Amino acid sequence: MIFIKKQVCLKMQLIINTSKRNEFALSLGNMILKQEFLQGSSCDVLPAIRDLLARSKVNLRDISEVVVFTSGESYTGLRVGVSIAQALAFLLSIPINGKKISKIKYINIKY
Repeated sequence: MIFIKKQVCLKMQLIINTSKRNEFALSLGNMILKQEFLQGSSCDVLPAIRDLLARSKVNLRDISEVVVFTSGESYTGLRVGVSIAQALAFLLSIPINGKKISKIKYINIKY
């Protein structure tokens, strides 16, 4: 397990990659979680984010930006990743892919 030192000025990005058909990857600070979909289901992503936050000892409010992959081989996976990213960015009032959620009307998914 990798431990992250909390710093007040630390920019904490949550990176969500759901672009592949059978797996997803999350990154938070210097911790990376790569996992296969257990039942071919995108329902595994939110619990994995929760587990990654817990293992990193990071509070959800510590995330300063969400980065989400918007192109890849799994259209449904991309929609799931973008939906989660938009929800988190809206909830936390943080940028997604460098843009404030209040200024984004939609995110273009390249499939």
